[in-house]
Amino acid sequence: MTYINLLNESASFGGEAPYVLCKAEGLGPAELNYEEVRGAFQQGTTLTGYRRQRREVELSIHLDGGTRARLYALRQSLSGILSPERALRGRERARLIYENDHGRWWTWAAPAGEVHWGARVGEYLSGAKVRFLCESPYWYDMSPAILRFQYGSSALQLPFTLPLRLGYRSFQGRAFVGGQMDTPVEVWVRGTGETPSLVNRSTGAALRLTSALPAGSTLYINTDPSRLQADITGADGSVRNAFGLVDVTHPISHFQLRCGINELEYEPGGDSALTEIELRWYDRFEGV
Repeated sequence: MTYINLLNESASFGGEAPYVLCKAEGLGPAELNYEEVRGAFQQGTTLTGYRRQRREVELSIHLDGGTRARLYALRQSLSGILSPERALRGRERARLIYENDHGRWWTWAAPAGEVHWGARVGEYLSGAKVRFLCESPYWYDMSPAILRFQYGSSALQLPFTLPLRLGYRSFQGRAFVGGQMDTPVEVWVRGTGETPSLVNRSTGAALRLTSALPAGSTLYINTDPSRLQADITGADGSVRNAFGLVDVTHPISHFQLRCGINELEYEPGGDSALTEIELRWYDRFEGV
């Protein structure tokens, strides 16, 4: 298990000194809160929905200092790495990475507070406990999946599907989600004065703009309900809110990729078809 804060400082907890990992809890599915109703004269209840709770990960570790002086230095160093000021900054979050013989995954994390150092025996601290609060109930694949739509003056670049229909100004691509549940996406749209739209034909969800995206600007959209964002970066580098540019009849948070194959269609909404669209997402898992 490795914790990396916003200053890129890290602490690794594993089978070797100085932070020897003895036990990790909170790796499986997150706790659930079920919503339920009970009708008149009904025995039991009817479950109507559920909500995953945040994840809590607790590590039981031993500190192996080698010398007593280094033991205390390691304890002080770990306290600094776990400072909350180095874990939260606006939308930025520290990360917790878990690795086993099957693979590696990460999730957002923040230290829960006090570290219980346990008992000191010579140059060792035995039974120390470190806790992390993870906003997301999921574990994420280490590398993002990327899909690009781009039409150049010389040729249509991948991805595309055949046959191509002359005079039909839309382009298709496939996005494959290999995780265990539907996933939100991050979208970058590089403007050329067109009004592009992106439709997921597999789910019916769409991202549509209400007006043209200025040439030289970049629209960024995050469809994760917990991190919703829509910003435009102008050609001069200025950043402004872009929620007013997105068609409200197609809520941003509804645009997700389902597990398996998603058939996507990009419609330029202009004559040049030079707009570039890039999607990124991380496969999500209930537990590891």
